[in-house]
Amino acid sequence: MSSHLWKWPFRKLNWGETPWDDLPREYLVREVQRMYAALVAARGPLKTGQRSDARNRYWERGGVGGDAIEKVEQALSPYFDVEHAGGGYEPAYHSFFRYAVDLLFDGCGSGWAVCDRGDMVGLYGAVPRPSGAQRQPVRVEEEDGRLSYCCPLCRERDGSESPMRLIQWSDLTPRRSGD
Repeated sequence: MSSHLWKWPFRKLNWGETPWDDLPREYLVREVQRMYAALVAARGPLKTGQRSDARNRYWERGGVGGDAIEKVEQALSPYFDVEHAGGGYEPAYHSFFRYAVDLLFDGCGSGWAVCDRGDMVGLYGAVPRPSGAQRQPVRVEEEDGRLSYCCPLCRERDGSESPMRLIQWSDLTPRRSGD
């Protein structure tokens, strides 16, 4: 999926207007998700840069790097506050963002795939198992020479070769009880 979920307005904006003013709610929500995911991704490297060069004024408050870190921290603090954010960032990460990055950005995800039973596995990276071993999708060569992938979780569970496909937004929508 293209990371460009909507087209930037091709007109000059007037004072006080933003490109998001007339976006439908669905696009606006996706853009908020993209920006949140980008801030979370930038947070670690910024802090690492600050720690590795702590004496540089660039990383102090008032310096470009220091102010960038402060803006990221202020933007993310409501979501990282465990007490007030329903468990903090971790539940949102594990139930949505680690998968959604594949759909929100081009070429920056793990290639998450899903089988017919709803199990998700990263095609490009190994998925950690509780035992510490790694679980990879099983590559299967089709009769016409193409490669496809079968779910390793299904194979472990019952020996089946449940086919996998790349995730879609419908795989990440909240499920109602009984679904």
